[in-house]
Amino acid sequence: MNWFIYKNILKNLKKKKINKDQNLKAIILGATFKDNCPDMRNSRVLDLYKILTKNKIKTFFYDPEADISINEKKKLNFINKIKKNFYDILIISNNHKYFKKIIKNYSNILKTKNLIIDLKNSLPRHEVDFAL
Repeated sequence: MNWFIYKNILKNLKKKKINKDQNLKAIILGATFKDNCPDMRNSRVLDLYKILTKNKIKTFFYDPEADISINEKKKLNFINKIKKNFYDILIISNNHKYFKKIIKNYSNILKTKNLIIDLKNSLPRHEVDFAL
C-alpha cells in the first residue's frame, strides 16, 4: 500500500509540474497506529516515511501523541512545532483530535505549489490531490 501511495505522490507531483528533485519537504501528521492513541507499534506510515526519505524527499513527522523515545524521534525526524509556508507535501495519516485545527488551516503550513495526501478522509475530496 505504501508503494501505491508513493507512486500516486509522484504522479500528482508531475501533474502539478512540481520537480521531484527540488529538495521537497513533506510533513506527515500522525505516526501512531490509530487515532488518539500513543502506540506506534505496527504503524504502516513508518514504511511510507522510509520510502519518501530513501527517495530524497525530506520528511518530518508531527505527532505529539506518539509514545516514542528521544533517540527514535531524532532517527524518524520528529518535530515539535510546524513551520509556516515550509512544506511541499502534507500527508494526513491520523485524525487525532488535536489535528483538527491544523488540518482546517493547512494552507498556512504549505508552500504555494503543494500536494495534499489525505489517508484518513479528513478534508473534502475536492481539496486534496490524493485520498484513500
